[in-house]
Amino acid sequence: MFSCKSSRKEKTYKLGDKIKIGNLEVEIEKYDIRYPVLTNMFGDGFGSEPELAIFMKITNKSKKNFSYNPEHGSTAVKGISYPMIFPDGDEQKPLKIFASLGISKTQGQVEKKYLIEPDMTITDVFTYNLPPTETNELYLRIPGKLFNEKKFYYVVIPYVFTKPSLPQAIPMNELTQVGNLKIAVIDCKFENIIYSFNGKKFQTPKPLLTIEIKIVNSTNKAIPYKPSHSSQTVNRNRPSLHYEDFKSIERYEMKANYIVESQVHGTKLIEPGQVLTDRFLFKVPEQKYDFLYLHIPGCMFAGENIVRFKIKVPPSIDQD
Repeated sequence: MFSCKSSRKEKTYKLGDKIKIGNLEVEIEKYDIRYPVLTNMFGDGFGSEPELAIFMKITNKSKKNFSYNPEHGSTAVKGISYPMIFPDGDEQKPLKIFASLGISKTQGQVEKKYLIEPDMTITDVFTYNLPPTETNELYLRIPGKLFNEKKFYYVVIPYVFTKPSLPQAIPMNELTQVGNLKIAVIDCKFENIIYSFNGKKFQTPKPLLTIEIKIVNSTNKAIPYKPSHSSQTVNRNRPSLHYEDFKSIERYEMKANYIVESQVHGTKLIEPGQVLTDRFLFKVPEQKYDFLYLHIPGCMFAGENIVRFKIKVPPSIDQD
């Protein structure tokens, strides 16, 4: 078990205790079992595996700046310089640090070296794979090295497994706030798409799944909207479509010089009071479900977070 925890001389802290580490005050505020929102150059999206998130509040009590660098994305061994968690105090079975694939970053984490100014407070998030469901306590070992100190600091966190949940899915035809605009999914159907190239019209050889949205600017300022429909544009303005089991449905990528009817091309400035419609194109789902889930990131509309829409799938399709 945890370094003979009954005989350890180190002080053990509790959730919410203020821990003095050098000139800093560190507090473990809470934990959460959640599906992570991962951010990369292609967009924001929910991860398919839940994580354990530990929220740490750090306050600089000195009169000098403190250089904080948790190195969340480092692939090096982290046991000495990164907080570790031992379910029920078993040092032989530490939780694995939650690793998102590729260049993804977990929301809420301090991504690079950060100067904490005097009297300034920041919150960082440390993420791990889930502990066994029967776990009663989490033993968190905070390395002083993270804060330019030598010893370890221990926090005992009572643990109760709760099933993670995703944000509520918005039904079709219901307006909801996404970024600085209001959005509703107003149609979903299978159809052959008409597009133009060099002044001539063409049609996709097979039907696609098209999802139409309505965008309402109820603010008093113009909001830029850049949906990035073509594959040549690489940025975060990309909605994603999923089955209930998180498997993604591929977007149908049109070439940059193809003009699709009823799509917004380039950047569109949506004026105050203006209502706009747009369509997203996806390949026909391989699996048969009654509902699909569209994730739209707020960054498409100069906002944050992700909104989920629950979409009724058309009942049938003829691909002949």
